[in-house]
Amino acid sequence: MFKKYWLRYLILLAAIGIVLSFILRLLTPSPTIISKTDFITTNKSGDSTKFSKITYVGPPYTEVPEKLSLLTIQPNSTSLEYVKNTIIEQYDLLFTVLCVSENDDEYVFSSNYASPTQIVASLPQAINTSQQFIAKIFPNVQFSVLDEQVKYFGGSFQVNEVKPKEANIVEIPFAYSFDNIPVYLNHKSGSALRIMVNGLYEIQKVIFQPDILLLIPTEKTIGIISVETALENINNHNEASVVSAFEINTGIFTLEEVREGTLTSVSLEYRADLKTGFAYPFYRFVGELINQTGQVIQAEIITPAVPTK
Repeated sequence: MFKKYWLRYLILLAAIGIVLSFILRLLTPSPTIISKTDFITTNKSGDSTKFSKITYVGPPYTEVPEKLSLLTIQPNSTSLEYVKNTIIEQYDLLFTVLCVSENDDEYVFSSNYASPTQIVASLPQAINTSQQFIAKIFPNVQFSVLDEQVKYFGGSFQVNEVKPKEANIVEIPFAYSFDNIPVYLNHKSGSALRIMVNGLYEIQKVIFQPDILLLIPTEKTIGIISVETALENINNHNEASVVSAFEINTGIFTLEEVREGTLTSVSLEYRADLKTGFAYPFYRFVGELINQTGQVIQAEIITPAVPTK
């Protein structure tokens, strides 16, 4: 009789354990892991690079959150045609319309008139001018200013970068963002929108990418890996792509193989994979790469800041 009750007791405990385990799995869902696709390993140029001996020598990156949301990408109600037509209607006599090469995949609207020589005395006023333009031309699109990437130019039709106090044109970049983290599209190195304002606080030029998006957070969150783990993924698994590169002397180079690299800065950003319809966090590193022929290339590379499989 004792054995009979003891067996029932064990069966009851096992059943309770199964139920509790099921409830625990419901309350603590498995972590989200990104699949390793060609998006992670394909360069902006369309090819791939084999990486080795990549090191980071910049300042410690301490702004790493524990986790971030996975975002979905949807077309914005403000369409490309609306933007182009609205600019043409409102600035018909002022702007020359130009669609640049497929490689850049950007639209440029540039003033027909030379930039006035007046210095841009107030960056906040120039930013305000840009934001008023965005409100008219890009309604329902949430752009954020990338203050640290503002550029200063001097000149008229042909311009060169100058010191801020000498600039008669400022270029103000705007990006999609989530949780104050900028979102970049595919393998592009530049922001989705750049507006150049002259010293009279008029729009001198507008450059924007044609994909106008709406970013929506999902219920899923992704754990953020450390910079050290990201470097291991680059060196051991080639989980990286080159989004910008140039060689100072000749400008002609290959990045089929990188034998060594010294990276000096890192930042956190989202990358929107327009093919899959999702955006997730990446690290962007800036530094020097040495290719298989010994050339030194100034480059920016990106690698997932989240676990992959």
